[in-house]
Amino acid sequence: MKSLTVKAKEAALIENRIIKITLTNSLFAIYVFMGKDKDYILSENYCSCPHFYYRIFRKNPIVEKRVNIENSKCYHLQALELALEKDKVRSIYVDLVTMREILLEIYSMDKSFILRKLVMR
Repeated sequence: MKSLTVKAKEAALIENRIIKITLTNSLFAIYVFMGKDKDYILSENYCSCPHFYYRIFRKNPIVEKRVNIENSKCYHLQALELALEKDKVRSIYVDLVTMREILLEIYSMDKSFILRKLVMR
């Protein structure tokens, strides 16, 4: 029986939840995990979800060593890795103003309605 995380990662790929947003006429790009309730900004070593902050940046008074990022990847980063391996990343191209608006929506409202409109086209 597959674990919940494996099933969830596979569902994220099937539902095209990993979006690569690239600036038009540029090499700059970010990844977004489009969740049902919240969106998360990703890179290959970063996720804006609370789990990432808790596991990577917490200070444990008993254990002073830094947490190994490979063993602490959240579900969103694991889904991104799998999507990149299987070439299941959906790509869109936007201008700078639209990129800015998408990021502002994610950081201020936890999800981007602009991104959802672009993806539904």
